[in-house]
Parts: sequence; C-alpha cells; structure tokens
Amino acid sequence: MAYIFFSLHDIYLRIYGYNQSIYGRISIVCGAFALFCYVYRLKIPESWYIQKLSQYSLGLFAIHKYWQSLLFLLVQHYQISLLPSLVSLNIMFPLIGALVVLLTIVFIYLLKSTSLKQFIG
Repeated sequence: MAYIFFSLHDIYLRIYGYNQSIYGRISIVCGAFALFCYVYRLKIPESWYIQKLSQYSLGLFAIHKYWQSLLFLLVQHYQISLLPSLVSLNIMFPLIGALVVLLTIVFIYLLKSTSLKQFIG
C-alpha cells in the first residue's frame, strides 16, 4: 500500500516538473521492501545463482548506473529499428540493458581481484 501511495506521489511531483533522483524516491524503498517481504515467504531453495546475486547485490546496485549513463551518452543520437518501414520500435533500450548487465558483471569480476573487492561484495 505504501508503494502505491508513494508511486502516485512521485507521479504527481513529476507532472509538476519536480524530477527526483532515482535513488531519492521513497517509492523505490517501499517497493523493494514489499518485494523482499513477498519473496522471503516463498522459501526458495538455495542455488548458486541466488548466492552470487545476494553476495554481489551491493556491487550490482552501485555500479550498473555508471555503465547505463555512459552507454546512454554514447548512443543518445542513434535510433535503430527492427522494421523501419513498418514499426518505429527503438531497439536501443534492450541492447543497452543487455550491455549494462554484461559490463556490470565483467566489472565486478575484475574488481574482485583488486583491493576494492570489499566495496562490491
């Protein structure tokens, strides 16, 4: 309920030109807390992927925005469509998303071998 309320609050503020930082929105905190409470009750069996995701979640959260910003700056003037004559579907966003995930994982893997590993895991 708090997630819905604060999301509506964010939308209301955005309509009137107040653009908050993505990390400064209370709806993100409430949404993450709601998702955690839901997943926590599921009793998901432990796996290698879940262990790695939980171990490096801070690194993933902290680093992915840098790669995303860099890639958006590099491709902000390009638009690639699947079928230019039929659909103006910009496929840059899925491509950037895949590259952000890949570059973040590679960067975390490289940081694990340095003294900065204490900040990512």
